[in-house]
Amino acid sequence: MRRSRFLVIGLLGLALAVPTLAQVPTGTLSGRATDGVQPLPGVTVSVTSPNLQGARTAVTSVNGDYIFRFLPPGEYRVRFELSGFQTVEASMRISAAQSAQLDAEMPLARLEEEITVTGSYETVSTTSTASTTFDKDFIESLPVGRDIMGAVTMSPGVHSTGPGGNPTISGAQSYENLYMVNGVVVNENIRGQATGLFIEDAIQETTTSTSGISAEYGRFAGGVVNVLTKSGGNEFSGSLRLNLDNDKWTAKTPLTVSRADELNQIWEGTLGGFILKDRLWFFLAGRDWDFSEDRQTAGTFISYPSGLEETRYEGKLTFSATASHRLVGSYVERDRVWSNYHFPPMPPVDLTQIYDRSIPETLLAVNYTGVLTDSFFIEGQYSERKLTFKDSGSRFTDLIRGTPIENIDWWGGNSPWFCGVCDDEKRDNREYLVKASYFLSSQDWGTHDIVVGFTDFADQLLSNNHQSGSGFSVETFDFIFDGPNWYPVLEGGTFNTWIYWWPIPELSKGSEFTMQSLFVNDRWRLNNNWSFNLGLRYDKNDGRDALGATVSKDSGFSPRLGASFDPSGDGRWIFNASYGQYVTTLANTGNVGNASPGGNPSTLLYLYDGPDINVGDGPYTAPADALEILFDWFFNTYGGTANTDLLFVAVFRGYNRLILDELKSPYAEEISLGVVHRLGTRGLIRLDYTNRQFKNLYENQLNQATGQVEVNVFGQNWGLQDLAYTTNSSYLNRKYDGVNLQVNYRLDRFDIGGNYTWSHARGNWDGETSGSGPIASTNNPNYYPEYSDVSWSNPRGLLGIHQRHKVRTWLVWNAVNTRYHRVSLGLMQNFFSGTTYSAVGTIDTRPWVTNPGYRTPPSNVSYYFSGRGAFTTDDVTRTDLSVNYSFLIPAFGTNMEFFLQPRVTNVFNEKAVVGPNATVLTHRNRAYLSNFNPWETQPVEGVHWEKGANFGKPLTPGAYQHPRTYTVSFGVRF
Repeated sequence: MRRSRFLVIGLLGLALAVPTLAQVPTGTLSGRATDGVQPLPGVTVSVTSPNLQGARTAVTSVNGDYIFRFLPPGEYRVRFELSGFQTVEASMRISAAQSAQLDAEMPLARLEEEITVTGSYETVSTTSTASTTFDKDFIESLPVGRDIMGAVTMSPGVHSTGPGGNPTISGAQSYENLYMVNGVVVNENIRGQATGLFIEDAIQETTTSTSGISAEYGRFAGGVVNVLTKSGGNEFSGSLRLNLDNDKWTAKTPLTVSRADELNQIWEGTLGGFILKDRLWFFLAGRDWDFSEDRQTAGTFISYPSGLEETRYEGKLTFSATASHRLVGSYVERDRVWSNYHFPPMPPVDLTQIYDRSIPETLLAVNYTGVLTDSFFIEGQYSERKLTFKDSGSRFTDLIRGTPIENIDWWGGNSPWFCGVCDDEKRDNREYLVKASYFLSSQDWGTHDIVVGFTDFADQLLSNNHQSGSGFSVETFDFIFDGPNWYPVLEGGTFNTWIYWWPIPELSKGSEFTMQSLFVNDRWRLNNNWSFNLGLRYDKNDGRDALGATVSKDSGFSPRLGASFDPSGDGRWIFNASYGQYVTTLANTGNVGNASPGGNPSTLLYLYDGPDINVGDGPYTAPADALEILFDWFFNTYGGTANTDLLFVAVFRGYNRLILDELKSPYAEEISLGVVHRLGTRGLIRLDYTNRQFKNLYENQLNQATGQVEVNVFGQNWGLQDLAYTTNSSYLNRKYDGVNLQVNYRLDRFDIGGNYTWSHARGNWDGETSGSGPIASTNNPNYYPEYSDVSWSNPRGLLGIHQRHKVRTWLVWNAVNTRYHRVSLGLMQNFFSGTTYSAVGTIDTRPWVTNPGYRTPPSNVSYYFSGRGAFTTDDVTRTDLSVNYSFLIPAFGTNMEFFLQPRVTNVFNEKAVVGPNATVLTHRNRAYLSNFNPWETQPVEGVHWEKGANFGKPLTPGAYQHPRTYTVSFGVRF
């Protein structure tokens, strides 16, 4: 007894010494034992599972209630025993980050027999939290991606409509989701996407929560994704898999020129087992990928090989001193080396913009969970993730070889963006959490599962953001293409050619944005008919920029309230309602972090007024020679950067671009309603409605009230410059309505399911780009208000993430299941509505405005010639098919399974256009079009503006939906 007491005290001390932010995604099982009428106290409830070290037991309270926390997800046997009553045993599946309920009715004993109950198999939650769980076996049976996104995008309320196809959840921006692997945040710092810190064969299951989310989770305004990897066991198990694909196995799009005939291989291996049974388990996993493909340049159509070599490793130890105390340590490493990489995603026009780079990444985590009594539980965790960019960008720093040239279609050449020989960039985070929970049972007030916790999260970034090797770039509206050659059209004095200078005032010391949170959450089961979720979260944001200056201190409370009503008390029909606020962190870049001079480039934009280059008929001047002429004029004739006569934009980070002290964190306000109907023990139907409004969005303000400031930097007095502030906006608007329908049903040989999402995302702010992640608005009534009107510069309408309909249905037929052979067929039918885009151009309003005193009034103002979201891409339909064959033979005391898994996506090779060109031409880039007064003139297409020649058309192979693709996997597992 004394030894046990010392053990508990020691483990509790460890938990308090090592607090964390995000808990390992375990499950909770609770319920009530009765004799059919009255509650039964003193019932011994035990749970066993291959995923649990030893058996766990609890004794029901005087009201017959019990609870098990920290149950590793998996299949469980639950046993209820009480002298004088029949023993009840049930099978139950526990999912990650979800709560399950199992009640037992125990009649008086008459015979020595047990009552066996078949538990329901549910991938969809029935509580006020809308969550969907997909385990590894289910994902394996279907023709979907086996990574995190394969499971996430299967869920309703999730759309792949963010920049670059990134997932958006319940109308939020794509960087506002929270991704966790084994309870550890794996969001990348800049764009907020999940990094690949996992091995597919090691994933046990993935849970995606889209609404009604508990106060235990914070730092998001979209959804929460929990990924759990395997942990070993009392039996040895493992796998070896080879995944094969070939560029030749992918059909051509109408714009594909060539495909590499090279076999790409991904090797995966796992091994788990025990060192001490029921005490110490281990799990190891590895992955090696050597990928190559043929790509082609834009306009010049030059084919070139591109490749990626990636290795991933995972190691995990799970130690249980007793069945009630568990300590888990895990380490994941990911190393990536690219050959012929290119940024941004739009293809280059020549091979000078491609380069090799590497990004090593690691994750370390330690987690402790303790069951101190049947009613009192504690948890603690520490983790850290480190990511470093190496050699990312140009290898040259001189003016000619280090300066990229870009056109209006975002095609570029001559030199890569960024600098690969300047310094490395580090994107890290670290996390802490302590949490305690108490289970209270009351005869009059039901049960309360009360959780109290503290979290601390830090997003850390060390970056000197050199935009190019030389610190300069050139922008023009036209390129001339002649076979494999291209020539930039550089027109002097026509507002068609610009010289950018990107100097960095001071090197970064590293920024850190932290969120400290306190939360309390009560899952209250009043009776068999009513259950509630009562949660409150307090979040405190603290941001320090790259020079160590405090840029924001913000705090606030977020309620999370939910109610569930079960009319009959048997779980057949459940009606849910919830209200919540979700506060996300301040952005370490884009909106907030980029306001510091440390590591962030200033932006100075000069109009080119030198000799015309490549204007008219040839012969034409090559890019390097054209830059020689341009920079000779700029430095020797014009006078270089010190001359401000043709300076049209001057943004000095930290000097005339500042953050107001009262900057607050963005948040989402949500109302959701839902109904669940169980279809016996084989399936269920769930229907949810979600309404969200997004608030505290960021805008830049620059007007007469913000004034001007004298800037002395780069060894020069730049005089008075217009002063802008980044602050929260009362004008910007984002709203979302979504209806989600989920159905799943299991027969003996068939798994049938699917989901449908109807959504409506509207407003006047998209808020992010694929290149920069989160950004602040300059299209608002407070930014140079005299030069624009938001009715035509930023109207309300359908947002870029809007997708009216999304349908995914599936069928898995387990056709053969004999002693030696298993065969299943997986069929998935997909339908996705087109996404929106607009006819937006830039105009010059200065001729119709009397400058009230601005130093650099805007030369480019946005104008919507169509309504926001007036155009839509093609609807996408896609049929996918998979076959899974296994041959089983007894070996080494177990069944060795040899498997083969061929898959084909887009079986009928449909060719919807998903990324059309949206170029709009005005007088700013075509002199033959008339300039116009936007306050008095309704612009006429063909007179004042026109769509580009390729508007609405695909220009690259990636502008089509992914063509028909064959892949195959095979291997062995035991």
